[in-house]
Amino acid sequence: MIYLNIFYDFLMIGLFSFGGGYTTIPMVKDIAEKYSVLSIEMLENFIAISESTPGPIAINLATFVGNEIGGLVGGIIATICEVLPAFVIILIFVKYFKKYIDNENVKFALSTIRPCIVGTIMAVGATMFVSNIYPYIKPVMSSSPNYSQLKYILKYFIIAFLIVMVMFLFDKIIKKKISSIKIIILGAILGIAINYIL
Repeated sequence: MIYLNIFYDFLMIGLFSFGGGYTTIPMVKDIAEKYSVLSIEMLENFIAISESTPGPIAINLATFVGNEIGGLVGGIIATICEVLPAFVIILIFVKYFKKYIDNENVKFALSTIRPCIVGTIMAVGATMFVSNIYPYIKPVMSSSPNYSQLKYILKYFIIAFLIVMVMFLFDKIIKKKISSIKIIILGAILGIAINYIL
């Protein structure tokens, strides 16, 4: 029975997650809460591992979560169900709908979907930000703030600020977008350096 539930849940994620791997995160979060096998912290660790391992984040995340819910078989089912709808849709699109890509209605539909995707990703990002920073901010807001908690918050904002500044400088001065891999490497170097300094 658990495998049928995994099949259905991840098939729905594969079918309705438009916009790339990051849009699957809210749905996977709901599944993790439904089965009560993953804490938010564990899910965030899975997201971090999925992002840093080779392959699309959605497939890696489906494999990790499916494995946590239903073991090896659950991981395989979740992975296949995550990929299957996109695979079928792409086959149909290539076969029949390629000629409609310049159609005004298709362009309108795609331009309507894009802001929804961005909003979904931003909502997940904000939720994860709050869940990570709130345990450190809550004691600081109380009458006796802890120095280590203040230090953690300071590190968090310094790294975020420096990465945004580097991206801005690359975009405006060098007139070139910095790649995601370079941002990840930069974040790691800044994290180590700031951890050493503070």
